[in-house]
Amino acid sequence: MAFDDVFDLAGRSFSPTVDDTSGERLEHWLKVLTQRAQERKAEEGTKHKLSPSDIEALVKEVFAAVSQEAANDGVSLPEEMVLRLIGELSGFGPLLELIARDDVEDIAVNLGAIYIYVTGKGWQHVAQATKGIGDAMR
Repeated sequence: MAFDDVFDLAGRSFSPTVDDTSGERLEHWLKVLTQRAQERKAEEGTKHKLSPSDIEALVKEVFAAVSQEAANDGVSLPEEMVLRLIGELSGFGPLLELIARDDVEDIAVNLGAIYIYVTGKGWQHVAQATKGIGDAMR
């Protein structure tokens, strides 16, 4: 049996994979994921205005498809890419990742910058606000 052959265990086919979570192959699949999600958003956006739940569903669907392709190539895509892509496609950018953090009590967008209030540490500058963040929040 060659290494490229498929294993058939308990009636299911399994391909041997190498978990490449860093490096050029991961970067390639992250670019593919981002590009496909942007293409799907553009395509769906021509049909109707996308709601936040539409964007979330679209990202999850694209992530599932691309994750399977990447897995077939031996690359495991990180789950946090779903949240990052939802943020990117919705205009919220890094805010969604900050909202998901347990230690963040408050978030402020002021004068083009993003600040967070972290439990026990106070206010911290995080990043510059993305161009469309105000519209996304409205």
